[in-house]
Amino acid sequence: MSERGVEADIPLLEAKGLCFSYGRGQRPALDGVDFCIRSGEKVALLGENGSGKTSLLLALAGLLPALSGEICFQGRPWSGRPPGDWPSKVGLVFQEAEQQILATTVLSEVGFGPANMGMRGVNLDRRVEAAMEAADIGHLAHRPPHRISGGEKKRVTLASVLAMQPRVLLLDEPYANLDPRQSARIEGMLDEGCKEGMAVLVSMHDVDRAYAWADRILIFFQGRILAQGSPGRIFGRAELLERAGLSRPRLYGLWQALASRPGGSLWGKEPPGSPEELAARWPGGA
Repeated sequence: MSERGVEADIPLLEAKGLCFSYGRGQRPALDGVDFCIRSGEKVALLGENGSGKTSLLLALAGLLPALSGEICFQGRPWSGRPPGDWPSKVGLVFQEAEQQILATTVLSEVGFGPANMGMRGVNLDRRVEAAMEAADIGHLAHRPPHRISGGEKKRVTLASVLAMQPRVLLLDEPYANLDPRQSARIEGMLDEGCKEGMAVLVSMHDVDRAYAWADRILIFFQGRILAQGSPGRIFGRAELLERAGLSRPRLYGLWQALASRPGGSLWGKEPPGSPEELAARWPGGA
């Protein structure tokens, strides 16, 4: 994990003993979840469908009232309804962009949040322009959102949340149904936000992307955090992956196969973080 300064030691968002159920007699969607995320941190949330990942994101965004437990932002707790400035501090991007888009043009969609917070005039224009530039959607400004592609809609919803300058960004399957180029654009936006101190929690199924991108992996299982840690540590636990219904990243598997062969010590004791790092370990250099 990269160095992030003093602020990295202070959790931005923290959940303590979070519990929630969608009905009597049903298995809890959240069952005593303890979680925190720090400034600049990139966290991937992995787990099977129905494990509770979306419920956790909704609860952290203040959209799902927990039955018990506590959520804090920079040590400040809230209960029942979050404080009025919560949406500007904790932003959520839904899996389905259509569930989030309200306005009739891309420009007004991106500006909706800041305007609703009371921002007007030049300050609003600058905030919207910066968010649209980051998402590379300036050319779509006057297009109706329902007339653009799925990948463009994802970037519009992300820009609309980034325009509110949240300290914590939560995303539910942002790469679903996107081509590699669109996915790379989304990931680039997230990386830039983290460089500026934003904390990012992403629910995803792509173990290869999670392994290459995240500082920390959370394995969610039946409403609980089954395990968490660095990508190398988490994906090295075969029994954990089997229980959670997850596969091992291809890069990790390749390194493991090479390291198990005669002379495998050449490949190092720690798994590589990227194909380039693995190539650099090739006998004789990259």
